[in-house]
Amino acid sequence: PVSILDWMPTVLELTGHETYFEELPGRSLVPLIRDPALQWPERTIIADYACDGTRVPMRMVRRGRWKAAFAPGLPATLYDMERDPHEWRDLGDDASSQETLKELEAAARADGWDPAALTDAILAHKRRLTYINASETAAE
Repeated sequence: PVSILDWMPTVLELTGHETYFEELPGRSLVPLIRDPALQWPERTIIADYACDGTRVPMRMVRRGRWKAAFAPGLPATLYDMERDPHEWRDLGDDASSQETLKELEAAARADGWDPAALTDAILAHKRRLTYINASETAAE
């Protein structure tokens, strides 16, 4: 799989500025664009979702054919993207998938991801927004 982090190195290479993307976390997709049959090295892709309107932070982990999503207080989901690219069949409860789910959860937490601390931060942010909104309304 490719990541949104790959876009900047790709644009830099396409515009002749390859030297600038050596420090970026993504990888240029130019070799894949030039040769779609190229074997792209496997890697783990992690994406976080914690925007406004979110009750709890969520983290998605994609590795190989598997995609899992984790959110505190909710059951983990697991999808086989080769057999189920539209994510219709959640394998998170299947006994045969528990080892894969545990491996992906370990990958989700490998960088210190702490959903409880993120939840606290989201709630504090929402309280601040409510306070600001209340202050603006009172001033009118």
